[in-house]
Amino acid sequence: MADAPEPVPESITLPVVWVGLDDAPVMFANSLIVQHSAENEFLLSFGQLSPPPLLADTPEARHEQAQQVGYIPIKPVVRLGMNRQRVQELVDALQQNLRTHDARESW
Repeated sequence: MADAPEPVPESITLPVVWVGLDDAPVMFANSLIVQHSAENEFLLSFGQLSPPPLLADTPEARHEQAQQVGYIPIKPVVRLGMNRQRVQELVDALQQNLRTHDARESW
């Protein structure tokens, strides 16, 4: 009589590893907007805002230069689309990291 086949597991667990993280560029972002694109979806847009150089010699002349600027551009760095669950994970991770940072700073 032949042996009965071994049961096939319902799931397989494999490790998850970040690969190439150190190769990704670190981009500076100092501007953020959050939009709702559809039901349960968020768009997070990160950008770089650089003030224009106002190099006149006097405050009055710098003020005049500033009045000539039509707008200050924000250059997009990255746009991320996330569902609500991922946004909550991001919020939780940021809050935990802020607590860790603040605890270290209070030494």
